[in-house]
This record gives sequence, C-alpha cells and structure tokens, in this order.
Amino acid sequence: DELYNNLTRFDVTPVLSGVQAQDPDRVYTVAWTHTYGPKRARVFSTTLAHNAAVMEDPRYLDLVARGVLWAVGKL
Repeated sequence: DELYNNLTRFDVTPVLSGVQAQDPDRVYTVAWTHTYGPKRARVFSTTLAHNAAVMEDPRYLDLVARGVLWAVGKL
C-alpha cells in the first residue's frame, strides 16, 4: 500500500510503521492511537488502505477491527 507521509506528529502512540521502497532508511508511522479531549476519548487511526485489494486483505481488516475494539475498550 502507499505510505502517506505524516508531516505533523501529534502526541500519538505508534502501533504500526512502514518504509517506502525509494526511501528505505526512513520509517513512517502508518497506524496509531491517542486520546482526545477532556474526557480522553480513545482514537485509533491509520493512513493505510487506498484501494479495494488492501481493504479486503484479512491483515488490514484485523488491524482495523482491533483498532476499533481498542477504541471502545473491548480489546
């Protein structure tokens, strides 16, 4: 999948990183968690999956499912 470069790093906890073929020495965070607001709501986010083949991949679906379960406190 494509790695979209995150130009701004907020206060997040990386959960998955990757590299691009043309720049193999630089590691990019492609999935992360953090908390938001005064109630510290749990947030899971990813920049992966830009085509149907990736979105149908069981590994991607597992990543998203586990991220959602973590966000709702059920993991």
